[in-house]
Amino acid sequence: MKHLIAFALVTAAFWSTAPDVQAGVLFSDSFNRVEGSGDPNGKPADPNNFADWGSNDNALGGSNSAAWLVGPSRGGGANAVTDGDLASLIEGVGRTTYDALAQAPNGFSVAFDFGRFAPVSAGGSGGGFISVALGFDPTVNAFGSAANTSDSEFALLFQQGVGGNTGNTQFFEDGVFLGATGSEGPVDYGDPLAEHSVLLTFVPQMPGAYGSADTIDGAVSIDGGSPYSFSVQGGPSFGTVSFSSNQFVHRYIDNLVITAIPEPAAALLSLMVAGTLVGQRRRSR
Repeated sequence: MKHLIAFALVTAAFWSTAPDVQAGVLFSDSFNRVEGSGDPNGKPADPNNFADWGSNDNALGGSNSAAWLVGPSRGGGANAVTDGDLASLIEGVGRTTYDALAQAPNGFSVAFDFGRFAPVSAGGSGGGFISVALGFDPTVNAFGSAANTSDSEFALLFQQGVGGNTGNTQFFEDGVFLGATGSEGPVDYGDPLAEHSVLLTFVPQMPGAYGSADTIDGAVSIDGGSPYSFSVQGGPSFGTVSFSSNQFVHRYIDNLVITAIPEPAAALLSLMVAGTLVGQRRRSR
């Protein structure tokens, strides 16, 4: 799981601006199950093979169980969890009903992998995007493909250039694009056709303060690279995670892990202990 490698590599980089992100896992999903038809690239005629991601399995840690809300209801493998060990999504939203805020007063991280299917499903051979968002409200938008960026408290959009152009990102807050019109965004995530690992970290400036008037410091690292820092305002459902994709091509999500950040004192102690153990190992060689 590449996201775990990225998780370890960026810990030191985050230390200067946020507490240690390696804490107890709250919620995870390996998507190692079958929901819907289990067909990743087709849309079988059977109308009973409806879109469904089921509930998380906590196979990567955590003890909180919650169902996914997925829509719109498209048949077969359009939006499903497959026996290929991942969750597929095309022209819709998958949102967890789990909310991390009550269990993460000092902040939390969201790690996941994403990519696209090959061969490309019907609907186009290029273009396409996938986004991750916090605080998507399914009562405002009926799971449309752009719902994450228009109806969430925060969203990060990963665009895909036609013909394999360099991938780029855009940030949104309360449906507003945080950048100049036409901007490709500040983060280059590399090959849009490859699988990528993402680590997002959110730390409220005041512990437990995630409201719409509160500032939350965030950072994103892709494939273990240097983190890009930003700040956004919170909202009542800031601790819910969702993913969105448009109709051009199947995108997939895998290995989702939501982790609470410990209080700074505990994080510093764990860092000191880890440093002592490393020193002991070195002296014993």
